[in-house]
Amino acid sequence: MLFAQNQPDPKLYAGCIDAVAQVLGRVGFAAGAKPLVGSGLGAADAASQNEQYLQAAVALGKELAAANKE
Repeated sequence: MLFAQNQPDPKLYAGCIDAVAQVLGRVGFAAGAKPLVGSGLGAADAASQNEQYLQAAVALGKELAAANKE
């Protein structure tokens, strides 16, 4: 799942993200990779211009792909 927000505090919606993960776990979804939180990325191209987030997204993609091979 993808959650988008223009919130500078990365911890503000942590409870919501955790709650969704718990619900998905209860209905049978296996635990996967950790959420990638890109707080304060308000401009339309902000994430694509931030090398830190791009690298984290690639790592997350690799983790998800590896989990699906099992």
